[in-house]
Amino acid sequence: MIRPHLGRTVRYWYTYRTAVAVVLALLLSGVIYWLYTQQVVCDEHAAGCVVNVSVHPEDRLFANQDDPGPGVVIVGIDDKSVQALGHFPVPRENYAKAIHNLQQAGALVVGLDVQLSDPSGSDDSLTAVLRQSTVPVVLSYPASNLAFTSPGKVIQCPPGTAVCKEAGNDEIPLKQFRCLDANPDQNVACVKPIPNVVLASTDLVLDGDGVLRSVPLFVQPACYPRGICDTAVMDTFAFATYRASLPDFQTLPALQESDGTASFGSAFKMAVDSKGAALINFSGPPDTFKHFGHYASFSDVANGTAPAGLFKDNIVLIGAYNLSGVNDAQLVTTSAGSNGTLQMAGVEIHANVVRMLNRAVPLPGNPSLLLTPEPQWLLFLLILVLGLATAIGVSRVSVLWGLAGTAGALVVFTFAMAGLASFNNFVADVFHPWLAIALTYAGVT
Repeated sequence: MIRPHLGRTVRYWYTYRTAVAVVLALLLSGVIYWLYTQQVVCDEHAAGCVVNVSVHPEDRLFANQDDPGPGVVIVGIDDKSVQALGHFPVPRENYAKAIHNLQQAGALVVGLDVQLSDPSGSDDSLTAVLRQSTVPVVLSYPASNLAFTSPGKVIQCPPGTAVCKEAGNDEIPLKQFRCLDANPDQNVACVKPIPNVVLASTDLVLDGDGVLRSVPLFVQPACYPRGICDTAVMDTFAFATYRASLPDFQTLPALQESDGTASFGSAFKMAVDSKGAALINFSGPPDTFKHFGHYASFSDVANGTAPAGLFKDNIVLIGAYNLSGVNDAQLVTTSAGSNGTLQMAGVEIHANVVRMLNRAVPLPGNPSLLLTPEPQWLLFLLILVLGLATAIGVSRVSVLWGLAGTAGALVVFTFAMAGLASFNNFVADVFHPWLAIALTYAGVT
C-alpha cells in the first residue's frame, strides 16, 4: 500500500510531469548550447576558452573517397625521389629542372611547397628559371610561429617585435627568388618583383583536438610589421595557385573578407570563421590523389621521365610526400577508418583546397564543393526543439516506450543529417543534438 504522502507526490508528478520535463529540457538545452559555443571558441584558438570539449563525430559520418578529377596534380618529394637523386635536402638545381619540364609539359601553374629561406649551393639555376618562367610559380612563405590576435586573419610572428607572445623567424624566400633587384639583402624591401613569382602562405591551423578541418585564407606575413614588404595580407598557398591559373591573374580582384564571408569578386563566396579560415572539402583519405593517378614522383619530373600529358592544363603542386624523417603531415577529417588514422601530407592538403576552389562555382552536373557550416542560431533551435520534443514525449509514455522513442529519434536525426551533408555540402554539428536527446531522456526518466 502506498503511503499518503508518497501517493500525493506520485499524483503531483503525474499531473505536472510535462511542465517539469519542459523546464528540464530548457535548462539542458542552454547548458548543451554553451558547451557547443565553448567547442567553437577552443577550436578557433580564440580568447574565452574555458571548457575544451571538442567532439566531431560528423568527421566520420560524412567521409568518402572520390576521384579528385582533373585540374590538380601532386609532384611528391618522396622516398623514391630522394633515393634516385641521392641527396636530401633536394639540390635546388633539381627544382629548376622540374619547373622547366613542367612548363614544357603545359602546366598552368607550379606551386613549390618547399622552404627557400636559406641559401644553398645551387641557387643560381633556380633563380634563372624563376626569372624566365612563362607560367606563374607560387613560392611557399611559411611561419615558424602563428598568432590569432586579429579578427579575420592569422599573423605570422616576426622576429624582434611585440606582435606575438613568442617571436618567430621570418621564413620569406630568398630575395633572388622573388626580386630582380641587384641588392640581395633580405632586410631591404623588394623594388622589382619577378612578374610570374607569387608568395603565398602554407600555414595551417589545427582545431583544439589536433585535427585539421579548415585553412586560413588571410595571413599577415612576417615581413609586413618589419617594414620590408607592403603586403598586409597574403593569400593561402592553395588560393594563390588557383588564382594564378586564371587568365590575366595579376588584374583579378583580391580575396576579401566581411562578416564571416570570403568573396572572390563576383565569382563565388565561402563561409569563414573568426580567424578567416574556410572548411576543407577533402576528396578522400590520405593518398587519394595518388590512388586515382593524379601524382608523380619528383625525381621522375626532374629527370624528364614523367608522362607530359599528366600535367598539361593542370595546376601542379610540388612538396614533401610521406617522406621519411620529414614531419609535414596532419590528421584530417578523413584520416580514420581503413587508413588507421594516417596523416595527410601538407601538399595533398593544399591540393584538396585547390580542387575545392576549382569547383567553387556550380555547373550542370558538377555542384559546388564549397562547404557550408551550420549556423549557430540553427543549431540552438535544433537543440531546443529536440530537447523539448524528447521531454514531452518521454514524460507522456512509459519508460520502455520512452527508450524506444529516444533511440528512434537518434537514428532518424543521424540519417537526416548524413543525407543533408552528402547532398548539400552542409557540415552539421551532430554531437550536441545527440547530447540534447540523450540527456533529456535520462533526466526525465
